[in-house]
Amino acid sequence: MPFAPRKTWALPVLVRLYRKRKSPKLAPGRNGKPEKKQTGQAAEKQYRTRPQLALEMIQIVAWWPGPRKLRVPGDSVYAGGSISRQLPANAVLISRMTMKAALFQLPPAPGAGRGRRRKKGQRLPNPEQMAQDPAQSWIKTTGADLWPQG
Repeated sequence: MPFAPRKTWALPVLVRLYRKRKSPKLAPGRNGKPEKKQTGQAAEKQYRTRPQLALEMIQIVAWWPGPRKLRVPGDSVYAGGSISRQLPANAVLISRMTMKAALFQLPPAPGAGRGRRRKKGQRLPNPEQMAQDPAQSWIKTTGADLWPQG
């Protein structure tokens, strides 16, 4: 922006409407019939969770032209595997995480053996254990350091 060259801007660029899953409701009374009018609810084929809707928007914005890295701030609900494992290569999710989170390495490459492919790799220490490990190097930062200046 020409009027604020040293500021970083976070603007909403997409919006998705979350609709609750459709559930059959009975009309009031003793032997109520199913209600016909249920506004704002999604049928089973149309229903998507909030993280699924967020992932769709992230994928749309990540494919817009340009080699820029997309930084997506999100709540702890969106930090789970439903989004973080499916992010595009140029997208980074910045989110909260519990200090007792179970962290794992990526699964090993599928072998020639029989059986189901592994979904998780070896278990890593949780963030609390990592913070107490003197061999780990930590950098103190603020939220302003996460966003590029200029």
